[in-house]
Amino acid sequence: MKLLFQSLMLLCLAGVVYAQPRLEIPDNSFFFGHAPQNSTITHSFWFKSTGTDTLKIKEIKTGCSCAVVDMPRDWIAPGDSMKVEIDWDMKRVINQTVRNPYIFTNASDEPYRASLRAIGTADPTNQKPASAKPFKCELSRLKDMSIDSVAIQLQNKESYSMNVTVVSPELDEVEVFFPDMLPAEGTITGYIKLRPGYEYKEFKKSVTLEFGDAEKSRMTIPIRRKFY
Repeated sequence: MKLLFQSLMLLCLAGVVYAQPRLEIPDNSFFFGHAPQNSTITHSFWFKSTGTDTLKIKEIKTGCSCAVVDMPRDWIAPGDSMKVEIDWDMKRVINQTVRNPYIFTNASDEPYRASLRAIGTADPTNQKPASAKPFKCELSRLKDMSIDSVAIQLQNKESYSMNVTVVSPELDEVEVFFPDMLPAEGTITGYIKLRPGYEYKEFKKSVTLEFGDAEKSRMTIPIRRKFY
C-alpha cells in the first residue's frame, strides 16, 4: 500500500512538473506594403496554445497608442487557437515604419514578439508599380442609403503584366475579389462587398495585395464601415 501511494504521488508530481503552457505564432510577421496616411490598417495573428496547460496572455504591448489589440479573451486552452487582431492607425506616417508587439504570457519570462511593417504613403495615386482608385474603401450607411459594395480599379504603371494576389487573411466582414492578372499599362477592376450579417455594424479592416514584379511589391487598401 505504501509503495502504491508513493507511485501515485510521483505520477501527480510528474503531471505538475510537465504541465506547461506554450505559445506558438506560426506567421509572426506581416508586411502591408504601401498604405495611405490617415487610415487604419489591420492584421490578425493566430495564437496557438501548444503546451499541456492553459496559456494565459498577461499583456500585449505594441509600443504606441496608435496600435490597438483586439482579442476575444486572455487565455487559450491546450490544443486550441485564437485570432488576435492589431488595428494600426497610420496617422501622418511617411515611408517605412514598424510596430513590434510584445506578448507577455505565463509560458515564459521572456516576451514573444510579432512584427508589422508598412510604408506610409501621402499620395497613393502615384504609387508604383500599381495604384488603386479609390485607395480607400468606404462602405458607408446613410439614413436612406447604404453603400454595401465598392469597385476598386487597379492601374499598372509598368510595361509588363503582373500577377495580383490577396495576401492578407480572409475577412469575416467583407468579400474581396480581384482578377489575378494586371495587364501591362492596363487596368482591372475588383470589388469589396459587405457580407450578410454586417449591414448594421461599424468596423475598420484592410486588404493587402501583392504584385508579381521583381520586388513583390505590396499595397494595402483600408476598409471602413461607418454610419452617418
